[in-house]
Amino acid sequence: MTDSQKPPRLELDEEAFESHARLISYQFSQFFQRVMREYQRTFDGDLEKALIIHAMASTNISRVIGDDTLRQEWSSLDGVIPTEHQTPSNALSIAEATGIPRETTRRKIKLLIAEGLLMEDERGGYRLAPGFVQSEPMRALVAFQMREMIRLVNLALEGGFVSVNGSDG
Repeated sequence: MTDSQKPPRLELDEEAFESHARLISYQFSQFFQRVMREYQRTFDGDLEKALIIHAMASTNISRVIGDDTLRQEWSSLDGVIPTEHQTPSNALSIAEATGIPRETTRRKIKLLIAEGLLMEDERGGYRLAPGFVQSEPMRALVAFQMREMIRLVNLALEGGFVSVNGSDG
């Protein structure tokens, strides 16, 4: 990819950031609260389940993300990534990734399996259930997160502490 083909990048203006840190902190807090409320709504108030799902999704998709061809093929949420392209998780790695105690993690994983959101393979590895990412609640959550992230970035651009490629916009 040549320099002219690269997408614009955001840059932090350190001086403007320092002089507006309270405003930035406030805006981030508002963003975080809105996103966490949406997670609570989506996961019936259980944020530990949301953390486990995220950690599991990150592990499951790591093989796809690390391979340029697979990443391009599976970049859309439309298709279910085949099992052979997924990396299963185990309860210990999920507990370590989330900071949730191991026994709580095991209990939550069993609950998520019973709810049909996760599955266990024959070797004891865990994956998101096929179709979970494609479900309407997950698509809505991803879209919500993206809108909120864009809102936060626009506030940072408008505040002048972030610029595109060092320019004013």
